Amino acid sequence: MDEDKNLPVAMTPEQMKAFSHPLRMRLYRLLEDQGQATASMLARQTGESSGQTSYHLRQLAKYGFVGEVEGSGSSRQRWWRAQSFSFEDVGTAPAVVVEGLRDWTVEAVVNDLRRSVAGSARDSPWSEAGTLTTYTQWMTSEELAALTTEMLRTLKRHSEAAEQRRKGEGKMPGDTSERAGERRVRIFLHSFSLPDEHHSHDRPQAHE
Repeated sequence: MDEDKNLPVAMTPEQMKAFSHPLRMRLYRLLEDQGQATASMLARQTGESSGQTSYHLRQLAKYGFVGEVEGSGSSRQRWWRAQSFSFEDVGTAPAVVVEGLRDWTVEAVVNDLRRSVAGSARDSPWSEAGTLTTYTQWMTSEELAALTTEMLRTLKRHSEAAEQRRKGEGKMPGDTSERAGERRVRIFLHSFSLPDEHHSHDRPQAHE
């Protein structure tokens, strides 16, 4: 997929290795769930020292996985937030690192989906607002790339609009409380070609 400054950054092999530390992966997930937090808050949630969480947050920031929340905190009490990323070109990353990241991602998605389905109420406006949809189609790799890019841009646009709305309502950086009508929302996006067994050359060809 072509580079686009408005889309999630593709993880490099070096970044994969830096991210694949168990505590860093846990800190990243907590920041995703909560929106933003300080090293001290994350230390209480993980049972680690604030020195440990602060160090690993700085390492995550060094490789672009988290960033400081602008206009909040101080040099002694920084607020952090997760940055979106994707991993597509695994390059020279060790196989064990790539497999570990993929397993971590899939496990997180499955667990979130199970909790979402189990906790959804049919008459809830949140259930009606969201979706669990699968769509399958014949495409070229170029068509799939175009579709993926368009979906990512749409996600980015709506996310930024919601953030601007919150700022307009006086939501200050570092304030993790939700307002009436708000919830943390997670969107999964995985567009991919089906495994090779679905592409049999023995399949009858269409006649012109």
